[in-house]
Amino acid sequence: DIIGKKEVAERCGVDFLYVQYPYRVDEENSQVPWGAESNENQNADEVLKLLKADGVDILDLRKELVASGWDYETGFYDTDGHWTTRSGFVSAGIVAEYLNNYYEYNIENYNSGVIL
Repeated sequence: DIIGKKEVAERCGVDFLYVQYPYRVDEENSQVPWGAESNENQNADEVLKLLKADGVDILDLRKELVASGWDYETGFYDTDGHWTTRSGFVSAGIVAEYLNNYYEYNIENYNSGVIL
């Protein structure tokens, strides 16, 4: 379980960050066929709420990617639910920036200036 991993990390003096990745379906479920339901994002929101209540540091890439100009339509390959290479690089840059800002890491971010 995630809380258990956080506790082990703390006992070992290791930083712990939970990163929530985006699902193929956006938070408005605009890609879901009429009449179908998709609960991935609602479930993730509930998990994040519980983790925050237990003191887990959270980085929600769903929100950070959208804020950076990322788009669900172009962020995944058309043929499946995998991120595009660009989405992976942009996500890595967001995580690096977060670690630099909140954990005092010094990770060089090669993504600055990447056009989404």
